[in-house]
Amino acid sequence: MKKIVGILLACLLAAPGLHAQQDTLRPIPFGDFDQWLVRRIKESAVIGGRESSVYMIAPVDTLVGAQP
Repeated sequence: MKKIVGILLACLLAAPGLHAQQDTLRPIPFGDFDQWLVRRIKESAVIGGRESSVYMIAPVDTLVGAQP
């Protein structure tokens, strides 16, 4: 019986802490997927020399070549 009362008491004491965590809501950066960075990379002539496009979720921009 003491064990059940202890568990119920612990649940009642923890409940206000759970409610306080729900009040804060912050958006995830770039979480709407409306901003994309396009990176255009040219392959080596040894393996074909084609141009590839790599897309990343980031501020809107287009990078051409081997820029960091």
